[in-house]
Amino acid sequence: MISYTATRWTALLRRPKAWPKGGRIPTAGECYRFVLSNPNVHVALTAPRNERELRENIAAVQKGPLEKTT
Repeated sequence: MISYTATRWTALLRRPKAWPKGGRIPTAGECYRFVLSNPNVHVALTAPRNERELRENIAAVQKGPLEKTT
């Protein structure tokens, strides 16, 4: 399976209305790692805007899937 909207077209990277000021916002890398944590997903497409974002995405994915929490 291929994922191509892990950041929901960057919407998941922006603070929602009424979100607590100190509320954590995920990074693009965390979104990719979350998607790749699903054993049914084999590829997560990314669309970095520049080399820095590409390097960040690669570094995040190299960390592997997110750990399970309860």
